[in-house]
Amino acid sequence: MLDSNAVEGVRTNMTKLRGRSPAGRLLPGKAPFRSARTPTFTAAFRFRRDRIAAPCVRGGPEGGAAFRAWVEQSLAPTLAAGDIVVMDNLSRHKARDVRAAIRAAKAHLLYPAPYSSS
Repeated sequence: MLDSNAVEGVRTNMTKLRGRSPAGRLLPGKAPFRSARTPTFTAAFRFRRDRIAAPCVRGGPEGGAAFRAWVEQSLAPTLAAGDIVVMDNLSRHKARDVRAAIRAAKAHLLYPAPYSSS
């Protein structure tokens, strides 16, 4: 089974660079690649094999076209007949092209109930 929930919102420009330290001591703090851009990491997790499938990192927020491209070019080729893909109820996850790409791979697509917290 695959869960293709995207992990979004990793912001290095919001990292705290100050904190408390004993008197007279310097508290080092730094954030590598500190910028205002928000990288987006999208991947699928295979529960039975405990591994990540089709990882992708983009230099900014992910829109519907980028998500569809990820499904068609990265996720769908990793799917086998009978795989179950679970996506949240985000509108871009329900796009016709996304559903078609997953079904073309003979995989099943499931969404949680609309009131579900997961």
